[in-house]
Parts: sequence; C-alpha cells; structure tokens
Amino acid sequence: MKKGIVLAMMAFVSLSVAAQEGPKIASAKIAMDRGDLVEAKKYTDQADSIIKAKSGAVDPKLVAKHLLYRGDVYNKLYNSSKKFSDLEFAFQAYADLIELEKSKPKYSKIAITESMPGVAASFITEAQTAYDAKDSKLALHLYQSAVDVRAHLGEVDTLTLSFLAALQNEAKNFAEAEKYYKKIIDLDYKGITWTGKLAENDRVATFPDKITLDYYVGLGKASEPTRTPSIDHEYYLQLLNMYLVAAATDKDPKTSAWYTQFDIEVKKAQAKYPTMDDFVKMELQSYIAREKFEEALSNLLASVAVNPSNSLFLYNIGFIYHQKKNDLAKGAEYYDRAIEADPNNTDALYMRGFMFIDASNKFIEKMNALSRSAADQKKYNELEKEKTNELKKAVPFFEKAYQLNPKDRATLEALREVYYKTGRSEDAARIANELKYL
Repeated sequence: MKKGIVLAMMAFVSLSVAAQEGPKIASAKIAMDRGDLVEAKKYTDQADSIIKAKSGAVDPKLVAKHLLYRGDVYNKLYNSSKKFSDLEFAFQAYADLIELEKSKPKYSKIAITESMPGVAASFITEAQTAYDAKDSKLALHLYQSAVDVRAHLGEVDTLTLSFLAALQNEAKNFAEAEKYYKKIIDLDYKGITWTGKLAENDRVATFPDKITLDYYVGLGKASEPTRTPSIDHEYYLQLLNMYLVAAATDKDPKTSAWYTQFDIEVKKAQAKYPTMDDFVKMELQSYIAREKFEEALSNLLASVAVNPSNSLFLYNIGFIYHQKKNDLAKGAEYYDRAIEADPNNTDALYMRGFMFIDASNKFIEKMNALSRSAADQKKYNELEKEKTNELKKAVPFFEKAYQLNPKDRATLEALREVYYKTGRSEDAARIANELKYL
C-alpha cells in the first residue's frame, strides 16, 4: 500500500516538473508585454534553465516559443540598458531558434523579419562606439557578431567585413585580415553608395540601394541622386600592402612566405586593373625590398614602354642602373628622362646632382695619387679644375630641388657642399645656417 502511494506521488512530482517550463514561458511573455523587463528576465532565465536541464525532452514548439520570447526580452533589455551582453543573449536566443526551426520555420520568421535586423544594427553601433573608445578587441568581437547576425538572415554584410579586415590588419592579425580581404574581393564588393538630398530638410542622405533612392526621387522626397565610384580596387591595395607589412615583420623578410601570396595576388590585381599604376608600384616595392633588382628593372622597363612619360618609373630605372648595376650612363639617361617628364621630380633632381658629386670624387682620387713634383703639380691643377667643373654642373639640380623642398636635409647638405667646394662661401654659410634650424 505504501509503495502504491509512493509511486503515485512520484508520478505527480514528475508531471509537475514536466509542466514547469510552460508557466515560466507564459509569465515571461506577460511580464514583457506589460513592460516589466526585470520580471520577464527572471522568468525567461528560469525557463531556460529548466529546458536545458531536460536535455531535449521538451516539446520543440514550446522551446521555439521560449526562444522567441527570450530573444525579445533581452533585446528590449538592451534597448533599455545598452548593455551589449543583453544584445548577445538576444542574438543567441534568435540563432538557436533559427537552428531549431531550420526545416519548418514558424517563430523564427518573426525573429528574422522583425527583430534580427535591429540586432545587427545595434551590434554595429556598439562596435563603432568601442572603436572610437580605442577598444579594438571589443570592436572586432562586436563587428563579427554583426556579420554572424547577417549570416543567419541569409545576408553577407560586406561593409562590416571590410571593417573587420581593417581592424585585424591594424592588430597585425595578418592571417585573419587576409581571410576577410579575400572574402570581400571574392564577393566583388564595389563599396558603391547612393545618396540624395532630402526634400524635408535639404540634407544629403545615404540610401541602401538605387531602387530605394529612385523611389524617393519619384515621390519628390529626394533629389540630386548620386552614385559614388566603385572602390573595389582599394581592397586589393589594402591586401597587398598588408602582405608587404607582414613580410617586413618576419625574421627573414627577403624569404617571407607572405611574399609568395603577394606575388599571386598582385598579378590578379594587375590583370583586373591593367591601367592602374598602383599595383605596378607595389610589385616594384616588393622586388626592391627583396633586392630582386633584375625583376624590378624588367617590370619598370615594361611599364615605361607603355607609359614613357611616367617620371616615377623613369627615376626608379635610373636608380637601379646607377646604384645597383653601376651603369652610370644608363643611370644619367633615365634620371634626365624623369626630369624631362616631370621637372619637379625632386628625387631625380637630387640623384642627378649627386652623380656629378660622384664624378668629382673620381678626380679627387687621382689628385691624391699624385706626387709633389712640378709635373704632377700641373696635373693636379688640371684635375682640380675638372673636379670643380663637375661640381658646378651639380649646382642647378640641387638648387631646383631646394626650391621645391627647402626643408629636405639631404638636399641642403649636398648644396652646402657644392657651394663650399666651388668657392661660394657665403651661399655655403647661408645653407649651413638653415641646416641648424631643421
């Protein structure tokens, strides 16, 4: 008889426990509807604990309802408190709901259409606040959360991906940054925005797409529709620059594996944007950093064959011939061509002048090798004259470079030297005085 009573009581207790989550879920919804978020949070947390303790032994329809209400409770809590932890609880509940109903959505439709877009926007707002507060780690986490929310909505938030790429790059998490940059590039993200002037206040507003902007213009609510240019090439530039920075941080930069990736991606960029010099410049930069001067020269000569008036490329050809191959004639030729293409190319002006100083030093070496005999004294005087003539040839190049950039120390020092050695002592003193204040 006692056993029967005990069994009956156990059955009653079991039934009672089984029914506990239902009232908690209902109480959470009632409290939320009347605006009592503290009570709503208490009941939804209790319901959540009970459901988790039962490890799947709860009606899925009831769980789905719970997850929708739980997401809504925490979303409202976030909107009230602005604690991003509440926002994360809301997102987790909605994400679990979508996963639960992936084969037969019901409550998840409400979350997707009514709540989750706002959750994504809130994550972005929080991320921007964290970034402005110099908390890059938190900003990364929150931007990633925004991307995750969009993914549950079946969307790809390319703009936020670009923020993540930049932040990972800034944090020197190069592998993560590479992943995001490549995803943006693969998606062919253009970065185009549509703007128009609002009729109600004359302010320029950004619209989500051309269709929306055209709709507002058609209603007379906006005017001056504008489309910004595509900035897709910028992501290639950022990725390639990241590779160069990453390679420079390696123990042996010249053999860095990052250069392997750079070489692959820069060729893709050049093929996609054949008229952009930036990618040629970056490839050149990588060759020089690795001291691959033959490849750099080949790259540059091919470029000037297409664009013979590119002063920067002409200068770099001259520099490689002059400084790396010791071909003075070719160096001078290309420096002169660089100056002809751009008379304000200070680097070419400086190096052309520097070549005359180098030439003058050759005469000094010969002078130092002479004896003190009368015959050698005559030779000495001749060499002295030729040395001075070479230095005088340098003067106009350094003076022009000085006019263009009077604060460049290398130019000032070179100009002081040639003034002094050509007998222009007052000019040398003036330049020396300017050097004191740099």
